[in-house]
Amino acid sequence: MDHSLKTQTEIKAKWEELKREQPSLRIRDSAEILGISEMELLLTERNSDKMNIRLLDVNPAEILARLKDLGYVMALSRNDSCVHERKGIYGDLELNGQMGLILGEDIDLRIFLSHWKYSLAIEEKYNETEVKRSLQFFDTFGRAIHKIHLNAKSNLQSFLEIKEKYGMVLESLDALEFKAYKENFNEHSTISVGIEFLQDWSELKDTHDFFGLLRKHKISRLQSMVLAEGRFTKRLDTISLQILLDECVLNGIPIMVFVYNPGIVQIHTGAIKNVKVLGSWLNILDSEFNLHLNQEKLAEIWWVSKPTNDGEVQSVEVYDHNKQLVVQFFGKRKPGFLEREDWRAALRKILC
Repeated sequence: MDHSLKTQTEIKAKWEELKREQPSLRIRDSAEILGISEMELLLTERNSDKMNIRLLDVNPAEILARLKDLGYVMALSRNDSCVHERKGIYGDLELNGQMGLILGEDIDLRIFLSHWKYSLAIEEKYNETEVKRSLQFFDTFGRAIHKIHLNAKSNLQSFLEIKEKYGMVLESLDALEFKAYKENFNEHSTISVGIEFLQDWSELKDTHDFFGLLRKHKISRLQSMVLAEGRFTKRLDTISLQILLDECVLNGIPIMVFVYNPGIVQIHTGAIKNVKVLGSWLNILDSEFNLHLNQEKLAEIWWVSKPTNDGEVQSVEVYDHNKQLVVQFFGKRKPGFLEREDWRAALRKILC
Protein backbone atom coordinates (compact mmCIF):
# COMPACT_ATOMS: atom_id res chain seq x y z
CA MET A 1 0.00 0.00 0.00
CA ASP A 2 1.14 3.56 -0.77
CA HIS A 3 1.56 5.28 2.59
CA SER A 4 1.94 8.76 1.11
CA LEU A 5 0.36 11.71 2.92
CA LYS A 6 -2.12 12.12 0.10
CA THR A 7 -3.22 8.50 0.34
CA GLN A 8 -3.46 8.63 4.13
CA THR A 9 -5.45 11.86 3.95
CA GLU A 10 -7.81 10.42 1.37
CA ILE A 11 -8.37 7.26 3.41
CA LYS A 12 -9.05 9.26 6.54
CA ALA A 13 -11.54 11.46 4.68
CA LYS A 14 -13.37 8.41 3.33
CA TRP A 15 -13.47 6.90 6.83
CA GLU A 16 -14.95 10.09 8.26
CA GLU A 17 -17.60 9.98 5.54
CA LEU A 18 -18.39 6.37 6.41
CA LYS A 19 -18.75 7.22 10.09
CA ARG A 20 -21.20 10.01 9.28
CA GLU A 21 -23.27 7.69 7.09
CA GLN A 22 -23.12 4.68 9.43
CA PRO A 23 -22.27 5.83 12.98
CA SER A 24 -22.46 2.30 14.41
CA LEU A 25 -20.08 0.80 11.83
CA ARG A 26 -17.11 -0.89 13.51
CA ILE A 27 -13.58 -0.06 12.41
CA ARG A 28 -12.97 -3.59 11.10
CA ASP A 29 -16.00 -3.32 8.81
CA SER A 30 -14.94 0.17 7.71
CA ALA A 31 -11.50 -1.18 6.79
CA GLU A 32 -13.09 -3.97 4.75
CA ILE A 33 -15.21 -1.45 2.84
CA LEU A 34 -12.15 0.74 2.18
CA GLY A 35 -10.02 -2.23 1.08
CA ILE A 36 -7.28 -1.94 3.70
CA SER A 37 -6.46 -3.60 7.03
CA GLU A 38 -7.91 -2.45 10.33
CA MET A 39 -4.51 -1.46 11.71
CA GLU A 40 -3.69 0.63 8.64
CA LEU A 41 -7.00 2.44 8.97
CA LEU A 42 -6.48 3.01 12.69
CA LEU A 43 -3.04 4.50 12.07
CA THR A 44 -4.50 7.25 9.88
CA GLU A 45 -5.49 8.80 13.23
CA ARG A 46 -2.03 8.58 14.79
CA ASN A 47 -1.25 12.30 14.45
CA SER A 48 -4.75 13.60 15.18
CA ASP A 49 -5.65 15.81 18.13
CA LYS A 50 -8.04 13.23 19.53
CA MET A 51 -5.89 10.09 19.36
CA ASN A 52 -2.48 9.12 20.73
CA ILE A 53 -1.14 5.84 19.30
CA ARG A 54 2.11 4.22 20.41
CA LEU A 55 3.66 1.17 18.78
CA LEU A 56 4.94 -1.06 21.60
CA ASP A 57 8.50 -2.24 20.96
CA VAL A 58 8.28 -5.48 22.91
CA ASN A 59 7.40 -9.15 22.50
CA PRO A 60 3.59 -9.40 22.92
CA ALA A 61 4.10 -12.15 25.52
CA GLU A 62 5.73 -9.63 27.84
CA ILE A 63 2.64 -7.43 27.64
CA LEU A 64 0.31 -10.41 28.12
CA ALA A 65 2.18 -11.33 31.30
CA ARG A 66 1.39 -7.87 32.71
CA LEU A 67 -2.31 -7.73 31.86
CA LYS A 68 -3.42 -8.83 35.33
CA ASP A 69 -1.94 -5.56 36.66
CA LEU A 70 -4.54 -3.61 34.66
CA GLY A 71 -7.28 -4.84 36.99
CA TYR A 72 -10.89 -4.85 35.79
CA VAL A 73 -11.03 -4.39 32.00
CA MET A 74 -12.94 -5.59 28.94
CA ALA A 75 -11.31 -8.28 26.77
CA LEU A 76 -12.38 -8.38 23.13
CA SER A 77 -11.64 -10.98 20.47
CA ARG A 78 -13.39 -11.30 17.14
CA ASN A 79 -13.40 -12.66 13.63
CA ASP A 80 -15.17 -11.40 10.53
CA SER A 81 -18.59 -12.54 11.75
CA CYS A 82 -18.56 -12.52 15.54
CA VAL A 83 -17.42 -10.28 18.43
CA HIS A 84 -16.78 -11.70 21.93
CA GLU A 85 -16.51 -9.19 24.80
CA ARG A 86 -15.84 -10.26 28.38
CA LYS A 87 -15.30 -7.99 31.38
CA GLY A 88 -13.13 -9.03 34.28
CA ILE A 89 -9.56 -9.44 35.48
CA TYR A 90 -6.84 -11.29 33.57
CA GLY A 91 -5.08 -14.20 35.23
CA ASP A 92 -1.46 -15.28 34.93
CA LEU A 93 -0.03 -16.10 31.51
CA GLU A 94 1.04 -19.74 31.13
CA LEU A 95 3.43 -20.03 28.20
CA ASN A 96 4.72 -23.08 26.36
CA GLY A 97 6.72 -21.92 23.34
CA GLN A 98 4.32 -20.07 21.04
CA MET A 99 1.25 -21.42 22.84
CA GLY A 100 -0.22 -19.55 25.77
CA LEU A 101 -3.07 -19.83 28.26
CA ILE A 102 -4.75 -17.28 30.46
CA LEU A 103 -7.23 -19.11 32.66
CA GLY A 104 -9.76 -17.51 34.93
CA GLU A 105 -13.39 -17.28 35.91
CA ASP A 106 -13.60 -13.96 34.09
CA ILE A 107 -11.24 -14.04 31.12
CA ASP A 108 -10.35 -17.38 29.55
CA LEU A 109 -7.98 -17.40 26.55
CA ARG A 110 -6.03 -19.81 24.34
CA ILE A 111 -3.23 -17.87 22.63
CA PHE A 112 -1.22 -18.69 19.48
CA LEU A 113 1.64 -16.20 19.53
CA SER A 114 3.07 -17.10 16.12
CA HIS A 115 0.26 -14.96 14.67
CA TRP A 116 0.92 -11.90 16.89
CA LYS A 117 2.96 -9.16 15.18
CA TYR A 118 2.07 -5.61 16.33
CA SER A 119 1.08 -4.20 19.72
CA LEU A 120 -0.42 -0.73 20.20
CA ALA A 121 -1.26 1.43 23.19
CA ILE A 122 -4.08 3.81 22.30
CA GLU A 123 -5.56 6.84 24.04
CA GLU A 124 -8.62 8.32 22.34
CA LYS A 125 -10.06 11.62 23.52
CA TYR A 126 -13.87 11.62 23.32
CA ASN A 127 -14.46 15.01 24.96
CA GLU A 128 -12.75 17.42 27.35
CA THR A 129 -12.94 14.97 30.27
CA GLU A 130 -13.23 11.47 28.78
CA VAL A 131 -10.33 9.46 27.39
CA LYS A 132 -10.75 5.86 26.19
CA ARG A 133 -7.63 3.73 26.60
CA SER A 134 -6.84 0.34 25.12
CA LEU A 135 -4.11 -2.14 24.23
CA GLN A 136 -4.60 -3.68 20.79
CA PHE A 137 -2.78 -6.55 19.10
CA PHE A 138 -2.60 -7.25 15.36
CA ASP A 139 -1.22 -9.91 13.05
CA THR A 140 1.15 -9.48 10.11
CA PHE A 141 -1.83 -8.69 7.85
CA GLY A 142 -2.95 -5.81 10.10
CA ARG A 143 -5.98 -7.76 11.35
CA ALA A 144 -6.94 -7.36 15.00
CA ILE A 145 -6.31 -10.42 17.18
CA HIS A 146 -7.19 -9.14 20.64
CA LYS A 147 -8.05 -5.86 22.38
CA ILE A 148 -8.13 -4.77 26.02
CA HIS A 149 -10.32 -1.77 26.84
CA LEU A 150 -9.86 0.05 30.14
CA ASN A 151 -12.68 1.62 32.16
CA ALA A 152 -13.15 3.61 35.35
CA LYS A 153 -12.34 0.53 37.48
CA SER A 154 -9.07 -0.26 35.67
CA ASN A 155 -5.56 0.45 36.93
CA LEU A 156 -4.63 3.47 34.83
CA GLN A 157 -1.10 3.64 36.22
CA SER A 158 -0.29 0.17 34.91
CA PHE A 159 -1.44 1.15 31.41
CA LEU A 160 0.67 4.33 31.50
CA GLU A 161 3.73 2.36 32.61
CA ILE A 162 3.36 -0.02 29.66
CA LYS A 163 2.89 2.87 27.24
CA GLU A 164 5.89 4.83 28.52
CA LYS A 165 8.25 1.85 28.88
CA TYR A 166 7.64 0.29 25.46
CA GLY A 167 5.88 2.96 23.40
CA MET A 168 7.31 4.42 20.19
CA VAL A 169 5.88 7.43 18.38
CA LEU A 170 5.14 6.53 14.76
CA GLU A 171 6.30 9.42 12.60
CA SER A 172 5.66 7.39 9.42
CA LEU A 173 4.41 3.97 8.43
CA ASP A 174 7.45 3.08 6.32
CA ALA A 175 8.86 0.71 8.94
CA LEU A 176 5.65 -1.33 9.04
CA GLU A 177 5.16 -4.13 6.57
CA PHE A 178 1.68 -5.59 6.17
CA LYS A 179 1.39 -8.78 4.17
CA ALA A 180 -1.43 -9.07 1.65
CA TYR A 181 -4.01 -11.46 3.01
CA LYS A 182 -5.31 -14.20 0.76
CA GLU A 183 -7.86 -16.79 1.79
CA ASN A 184 -7.10 -20.39 0.92
CA PHE A 185 -10.09 -22.67 0.76
CA ASN A 186 -8.58 -25.68 -1.00
CA GLU A 187 -10.02 -28.90 0.35
CA HIS A 188 -8.70 -32.42 0.16
CA SER A 189 -10.68 -35.21 -1.40
CA THR A 190 -12.76 -37.09 1.16
CA ILE A 191 -13.60 -40.13 -0.95
CA SER A 192 -10.87 -42.30 0.55
CA VAL A 193 -10.98 -41.07 4.16
CA GLY A 194 -14.65 -41.32 5.07
CA ILE A 195 -14.86 -44.78 6.68
CA GLU A 196 -11.53 -44.59 8.50
CA PHE A 197 -12.24 -41.04 9.64
CA LEU A 198 -15.63 -41.96 11.14
CA GLN A 199 -14.08 -44.96 12.89
CA ASP A 200 -11.43 -42.71 14.46
CA TRP A 201 -14.16 -40.22 15.43
CA SER A 202 -16.07 -43.00 17.22
CA GLU A 203 -12.93 -43.76 19.28
CA LEU A 204 -12.35 -40.21 20.56
CA LYS A 205 -11.59 -39.97 24.28
CA ASP A 206 -11.46 -36.18 24.68
CA THR A 207 -12.95 -33.27 22.72
CA HIS A 208 -9.46 -31.76 22.37
CA ASP A 209 -8.36 -34.82 20.37
CA PHE A 210 -10.58 -33.66 17.50
CA PHE A 211 -7.91 -31.25 16.22
CA GLY A 212 -5.47 -34.14 15.84
CA LEU A 213 -8.13 -36.17 14.08
CA LEU A 214 -8.52 -33.47 11.41
CA ARG A 215 -4.75 -33.20 10.95
CA LYS A 216 -4.38 -36.96 10.63
CA HIS A 217 -6.94 -37.19 7.84
CA LYS A 218 -5.96 -33.86 6.24
CA ILE A 219 -9.48 -32.50 6.04
CA SER A 220 -11.05 -29.22 7.11
CA ARG A 221 -13.36 -28.89 10.06
CA LEU A 222 -16.37 -28.06 7.92
CA GLN A 223 -15.57 -30.97 5.64
CA SER A 224 -15.68 -33.23 8.69
CA MET A 225 -19.18 -32.01 9.47
CA VAL A 226 -20.37 -33.18 6.05
CA LEU A 227 -18.58 -36.54 6.33
CA ALA A 228 -20.15 -37.28 9.70
CA GLU A 229 -23.65 -36.04 8.84
CA GLY A 230 -26.29 -38.44 10.04
CA ARG A 231 -23.98 -40.12 12.55
CA PHE A 232 -22.14 -37.51 14.60
CA THR A 233 -23.43 -34.28 13.06
CA LYS A 234 -26.66 -32.72 11.86
CA ARG A 235 -27.19 -29.58 9.80
CA LEU A 236 -29.42 -27.05 11.59
CA ASP A 237 -31.69 -24.26 10.40
CA THR A 238 -30.52 -20.67 10.92
CA ILE A 239 -33.24 -19.99 13.51
CA SER A 240 -32.02 -22.94 15.61
CA LEU A 241 -29.30 -20.91 17.29
CA GLN A 242 -31.66 -18.26 18.58
CA ILE A 243 -34.07 -20.96 19.79
CA LEU A 244 -31.21 -22.66 21.64
CA LEU A 245 -29.99 -19.46 23.30
CA ASP A 246 -33.53 -18.46 24.28
CA GLU A 247 -33.97 -21.89 25.87
CA CYS A 248 -30.73 -21.39 27.84
CA VAL A 249 -31.98 -18.02 29.09
CA LEU A 250 -35.41 -19.40 30.04
CA ASN A 251 -33.97 -22.30 32.03
CA GLY A 252 -30.81 -20.65 33.38
CA ILE A 253 -28.54 -23.14 31.61
CA PRO A 254 -24.85 -22.19 31.94
CA ILE A 255 -23.01 -22.45 28.63
CA MET A 256 -19.55 -22.08 27.15
CA VAL A 257 -19.03 -19.76 24.16
CA PHE A 258 -15.82 -20.08 22.10
CA VAL A 259 -14.93 -17.43 19.49
CA TYR A 260 -11.98 -18.02 17.17
CA ASN A 261 -9.47 -16.14 15.09
CA PRO A 262 -6.02 -17.45 14.04
CA GLY A 263 -4.27 -15.85 17.03
CA ILE A 264 -6.67 -16.55 19.87
CA VAL A 265 -9.67 -18.39 21.26
CA GLN A 266 -11.73 -16.39 23.77
CA ILE A 267 -14.13 -18.32 26.00
CA HIS A 268 -17.04 -17.28 28.18
CA THR A 269 -18.53 -19.67 30.73
CA GLY A 270 -21.75 -18.99 32.59
CA ALA A 271 -25.48 -18.45 32.35
CA ILE A 272 -26.81 -15.86 29.90
CA LYS A 273 -29.74 -13.54 30.56
CA ASN A 274 -30.46 -11.30 27.60
CA VAL A 275 -30.61 -12.52 23.99
CA LYS A 276 -31.70 -9.91 21.48
CA VAL A 277 -31.79 -9.59 17.69
CA LEU A 278 -30.89 -6.15 16.34
CA GLY A 279 -31.00 -5.97 12.56
CA SER A 280 -28.80 -8.75 11.22
CA TRP A 281 -27.06 -9.21 14.57
CA LEU A 282 -27.89 -11.92 17.11
CA ASN A 283 -26.66 -10.60 20.46
CA ILE A 284 -26.10 -11.69 24.03
CA LEU A 285 -26.20 -8.46 26.05
CA ASP A 286 -25.30 -9.18 29.67
CA SER A 287 -23.50 -6.99 32.18
CA GLU A 288 -20.17 -8.87 32.03
CA PHE A 289 -20.47 -10.66 28.69
CA ASN A 290 -21.53 -9.54 25.21
CA LEU A 291 -21.64 -11.56 22.01
CA HIS A 292 -22.46 -10.01 18.62
CA LEU A 293 -23.03 -12.47 15.76
CA ASN A 294 -23.68 -11.15 12.26
CA GLN A 295 -26.21 -13.59 10.82
CA GLU A 296 -25.80 -12.21 7.30
CA LYS A 297 -22.28 -13.66 7.21
CA LEU A 298 -23.27 -17.12 8.43
CA ALA A 299 -23.50 -20.06 6.03
CA GLU A 300 -23.94 -23.23 8.07
CA ILE A 301 -24.87 -24.27 11.63
CA TRP A 302 -24.19 -27.81 12.84
CA TRP A 303 -25.03 -29.94 15.85
CA VAL A 304 -21.94 -32.00 16.71
CA SER A 305 -21.51 -35.01 18.98
CA LYS A 306 -18.16 -36.34 20.21
CA PRO A 307 -17.59 -39.43 22.36
CA THR A 308 -15.33 -38.91 25.39
CA ASN A 309 -14.29 -40.78 28.52
CA ASP A 310 -17.05 -38.80 30.26
CA GLY A 311 -19.74 -39.79 27.77
CA GLU A 312 -21.19 -37.91 24.82
CA VAL A 313 -20.35 -34.19 24.53
CA GLN A 314 -22.53 -32.11 22.23
CA SER A 315 -21.99 -28.67 20.75
CA VAL A 316 -23.34 -26.29 18.15
CA GLU A 317 -20.82 -24.97 15.62
CA VAL A 318 -21.33 -21.97 13.34
CA TYR A 319 -19.48 -21.42 10.03
CA ASP A 320 -19.29 -18.44 7.70
CA HIS A 321 -19.36 -18.23 3.90
CA ASN A 322 -15.57 -18.63 3.86
CA LYS A 323 -15.96 -22.08 5.47
CA GLN A 324 -14.34 -20.82 8.68
CA LEU A 325 -15.43 -21.74 12.20
CA VAL A 326 -16.94 -18.63 13.78
CA VAL A 327 -18.25 -19.67 17.20
CA GLN A 328 -18.99 -22.80 19.23
CA PHE A 329 -21.53 -23.33 22.00
CA PHE A 330 -21.28 -26.05 24.66
CA GLY A 331 -23.05 -26.71 27.91
CA LYS A 332 -20.86 -25.76 30.87
CA ARG A 333 -18.79 -28.79 31.87
CA LYS A 334 -15.46 -29.89 33.27
CA PRO A 335 -13.42 -33.02 32.54
CA GLY A 336 -14.52 -35.94 34.69
CA PHE A 337 -18.19 -34.94 34.68
CA LEU A 338 -21.09 -35.98 32.48
CA GLU A 339 -22.64 -33.42 30.17
CA ARG A 340 -25.44 -31.39 31.77
CA GLU A 341 -28.90 -32.87 31.27
CA ASP A 342 -30.50 -29.43 30.92
CA TRP A 343 -28.11 -28.66 28.02
CA ARG A 344 -29.07 -31.94 26.39
CA ALA A 345 -32.75 -31.09 26.83
CA ALA A 346 -32.20 -27.69 25.19
CA LEU A 347 -30.48 -29.35 22.23
CA ARG A 348 -33.39 -31.73 21.79
CA LYS A 349 -35.59 -28.69 21.16
CA ILE A 350 -33.66 -27.92 17.96
CA LEU A 351 -32.95 -31.48 16.90
CA CYS A 352 -36.49 -32.76 16.69
